[in-house]
Amino acid sequence: MEERMAEPVRARRLTDAGGQALQRLVRRGNHDQDSNEPRRILSLGEAKWGEVMGHGHLQRLARARDLLAVKGFDTRDTVLACRSRAGFTEELRVDVRTGVALIGLDQLYPGRC
Repeated sequence: MEERMAEPVRARRLTDAGGQALQRLVRRGNHDQDSNEPRRILSLGEAKWGEVMGHGHLQRLARARDLLAVKGFDTRDTVLACRSRAGFTEELRVDVRTGVALIGLDQLYPGRC
C-alpha cells in the first residue's frame, strides 16, 4: 500500500467510560474508505501557551491514545506531542520516552526566540 499524506488535524472530544471528556488533536493516516484496516493515529497532541507542561499532560494524552485503541484505531506508533511556549517540567524532560515529543517555541520558530 502506498504511503500518502496524513489528513488535516481535527479537534474533537473523546469521552471515556467515566464520563470525562478529553480534548484531542488527531493526525490520522490516510486509508481508503473501503479499507478493513483500522485507522492509524500518527500523533496526539496538546498545546499550552502560558502553562508549563508536566506528567499530567502526558498522562492525559496516553489515556486518550488508549481509549482510541479500544475504539479500534491503530495506535501502535502514535507519537504523543506536548507543545508549550512556557516549557516543560524538569521531571518530564528527564522522563521523555520513545514516542513522546516535547516541542517548545524554539523548535517551532528556530532563530526567532
